[in-house]
Amino acid sequence: MNKRIFKNTIFWHQKSITEPECMFCFIKDISDFNNVFSIFKHIKKYKPFLTYAIVHQKKDGETTYDIFRFSKFSYLEHCNRVK
Repeated sequence: MNKRIFKNTIFWHQKSITEPECMFCFIKDISDFNNVFSIFKHIKKYKPFLTYAIVHQKKDGETTYDIFRFSKFSYLEHCNRVK
């Protein structure tokens, strides 16, 4: 497997497959709609099987993050909260 890294986004690939198996997106400022919209633009363009968004929840504490999963079955599913 290999990975490609863009600003705040990591794609996880198998070498034999052109579409990524998984995409990880890191959102520091959830109040900026463009940060959220960029996830959906990347999903449409790259067609990853799964996408995870790791979202900084600053209002709940500097070290608090929520993790959301996006797939063809659900485009917004809360997975976990980490601190």
